[in-house]
Amino acid sequence: MILKGFSFEIRPYKKGDEVSLQKYADDPKVEAYLDNRFPSPYTLADADFWITLQTKQPEPQTNAALIIGEEVVGGIGVDLQNGIYCKNAKIGYWLGSPFWGKGIMAEALALFTTYIFDRFAIERIYAGVFASNQASAKVLQKAGYQHEATFKKSLYKNGLYDDELIFSRRRPV
Repeated sequence: MILKGFSFEIRPYKKGDEVSLQKYADDPKVEAYLDNRFPSPYTLADADFWITLQTKQPEPQTNAALIIGEEVVGGIGVDLQNGIYCKNAKIGYWLGSPFWGKGIMAEALALFTTYIFDRFAIERIYAGVFASNQASAKVLQKAGYQHEATFKKSLYKNGLYDDELIFSRRRPV
């Protein structure tokens, strides 16, 4: 899988990506709105663990690196759901702060969403974002996602509660 945007590429993670992955992932501004399972600080050992895990994944890939130049500057991926939710996938993404506000992530999200619909028998891709992270909500909207629900005070991070905004996109007809 290689997806090309205007100023970036989306491709599988590979050995050699560790230094740039650590460089952009180890940023409190990036980590502030990610799940608590995202390590902070983000070390080279964390980057090595993630890349080793990803290089063992079968095709089609569900996680990918966002590349500008030769560097990993972000990531995007889906968790395919099980049971009664088996026609759903939860998408997540992050981008290094030097690249914010340039439209990169909205374009990457739209491309990756199409890639997932083309390769998996799912009907809905959804994302949950912190209500205080309006930039991420705008990224989802620009990528064709619709606001579906607001869960009041459902997120808890660093001693604070926040509402969770749920956005989704349905398989094109």
